[in-house]
Amino acid sequence: MTAYVSWNRATEVDSWRVLAGQNAGSLVPVATSRRQGFETAFNVPSRPAVAVRALDRIGHVLATTKVRST
Repeated sequence: MTAYVSWNRATEVDSWRVLAGQNAGSLVPVATSRRQGFETAFNVPSRPAVAVRALDRIGHVLATTKVRST
């Protein structure tokens, strides 16, 4: 599965971390990618539930999306 992430005007985002699992209660990190301009794309394992975290340059979580079903 390819994940596409962006956050308009969020200049403090340094990287993205994808969390995935069988359901919202079982999410674990499966991929991390540095921000690449406006939109960042990267491959992640396909799972039924997915969320993405925006991280700052020292790895602190800025925000986490709602859990989505794939």
